[in-house]
Order: sequence, then structure tokens, then C-alpha cells
Amino acid sequence: MYVMITIRLFLIMIVFFLLSACTKNKNANQSSSVWHHKKIKKTIDVAYQQEAMLVDVPIPLYYERIAVYSQETLPESNSIILGYRSSLDLQNIVRFYTGQMDRLGWQQIKVFSGLESLLQFESPDRLCTVSIRPSAKKRGCSDIIIFIGVKEIGDLSPFLL
Repeated sequence: MYVMITIRLFLIMIVFFLLSACTKNKNANQSSSVWHHKKIKKTIDVAYQQEAMLVDVPIPLYYERIAVYSQETLPESNSIILGYRSSLDLQNIVRFYTGQMDRLGWQQIKVFSGLESLLQFESPDRLCTVSIRPSAKKRGCSDIIIFIGVKEIGDLSPFLL
């Protein structure tokens, strides 16, 4: 009888231990999920701030903002990388950027066209590259990634080919 009570107590302790371990794991997953959502919100907030500084870089109407980087992987503080998804087709977006960037004082350096397009522009103090490609996530849409960086005096930029 004494052995049966000991076995039952031992089994109850094991079950209690397993249940408490599961609860801790669930809380860890929840806190990880909350951290991930906060990180995405911070990235989007940074994108809004960067977009507000770009008064001379056009953004097509009817776009959806897409995350293209995390704050930790941004190459340098004087660079801006923004991403958008548009329902416009590739040719219309290329035409839009070619016309609007010229109107806003940017000089076109080079255009690479094909299945996707890469447009390079410069202003007196900055360089801008616009990458346009069919969206892998949404059929009939195009993804637009805009890279903007400050020119450095005497620097042979990798943007210039």
C-alpha cells in the first residue's frame, strides 16, 4: 500500500512538472511573437519617417508598403531603403519614374530593362536606384524597391556603370 501511494505521488509530480514546463514554453512563444510584432512596427515606423523626408522622390498612387529590410541590416545611417507594391504594370511604373524623377530634378544615369527593371538617377548630392519587378507574392502587381544614398565627394559610386 505504501508503495502504491509513493508511485501515485511520483506520477502526480511528473505530470505537474510536465504541465508547468508546457506553460513556460507557451509564454516564451507568446513573448517571442510580441517581440516580432514590435520589431515589424518599428520597421514600418522608420519607413514612414524616411518617406516623409523624401519630398523629391515620387511614390505611385494606390500602393501597398512592403518591408524590405530590418533596422539592423540597414547598411548606413545616411541611406534609405523603401519598398512598395503597386497594381501598375512594369512599363507604366518605369514611365512614371522616368518622367517624375526628371521633373523633380533627378538626372537619369542608366536604365536596365527586362523581366525586371533597374533605374538609376543622381542629383547634385544623392544617388537613387529604383528596382521594379513582378511581385512574387501578389499576382498582377509589381514590387518597387527604392534605394537612396548620399553622394560622397570624390567617391566613384557603385551606382555609376
